[in-house]
Amino acid sequence: MFYEKKVETQITGIGQWIANLAIEDIPEEVVDLAKLQFLDILAAIFAGSKSMFGEPIRQAVLRTTSSGPCTVLPGGERLAVLDAIYLHATLANAIELDNLVFMGHVGQSGVTVPLALAEMFKKNVKTMLLAQIAAVEVAGRMGAYFSTGPLQGHMRSYLHRTAGAVAASKMMGLDSKTTANALAIALSMPEFPLYPSAFSPDTKILCTSSPASEGARAAFMAAEGICPAMDILEHPAGFSAFFGQLKHPPDVCGQLGKTWALHALSCKMFAACAYAQGPVAAALDILKTHAIQPEMISRIDVAAPITTVTMESFSKPHRGAGITVVN
Repeated sequence: MFYEKKVETQITGIGQWIANLAIEDIPEEVVDLAKLQFLDILAAIFAGSKSMFGEPIRQAVLRTTSSGPCTVLPGGERLAVLDAIYLHATLANAIELDNLVFMGHVGQSGVTVPLALAEMFKKNVKTMLLAQIAAVEVAGRMGAYFSTGPLQGHMRSYLHRTAGAVAASKMMGLDSKTTANALAIALSMPEFPLYPSAFSPDTKILCTSSPASEGARAAFMAAEGICPAMDILEHPAGFSAFFGQLKHPPDVCGQLGKTWALHALSCKMFAACAYAQGPVAAALDILKTHAIQPEMISRIDVAAPITTVTMESFSKPHRGAGITVVN
């Protein structure tokens, strides 16, 4: 131990839940949803690889990595574990075909980290799914905890640091204390994407990449005895002060194991933000039975919940940027 400050914090309790979680504790329908999420992220990776970003991103990673134990999809290259996670997380994020759960897009890390480490450590599918579920449940709640903060949507890169650390800790079989350390390490130096880089430019697709890799690395750091500030969430100058605006944030992780973020799993059928899926589906249904031409349309009304109205306001920076794969 190089540094240790004994203190009971939210992260301490979360670490205990993660370490103690067994597949038998998880409702069968949640496990089924995790399988769907896994398959959906794989599909997003394959789709992203065929997008205009797929080959440039792959080439950039190949030029800066070395061979390793992890297979990269869909080409089959064998890369170092963190580079495999980085590339998969990028491709899954490339054309908005990722999925989301309660309060967060976390599949890019919640799936890719267990996938890479299962191959590296030769673990079975049950272990991989368990790590995925633990990662998604904790990271999803982190999204709710900081939903009032300065970052939104894919910009909330700390969700992927969280999911990466949780998944890697579970795959490595770390105890509760070491798992808590991994989570605290991951949240100690979060990325802070800037709005101009995370809307219309190509750089939006990178929001999930480094956080997923660094989250996984945090577990390896913790396993070697690195001790972080365990009160990184609650400290007056800590995570909550910079990434949230509530004076007394709720303990959303108190419901871990009682409610499941995966119950809100939303898989996308169209390459667009989740809030656009309903209106697009409705428009396509209308066109099946009505021959409507653009010049016939004078007005479109969409009934939507308040979250959609909020998301629509975030689209303002896109206006005037032209139509691209990203925006």
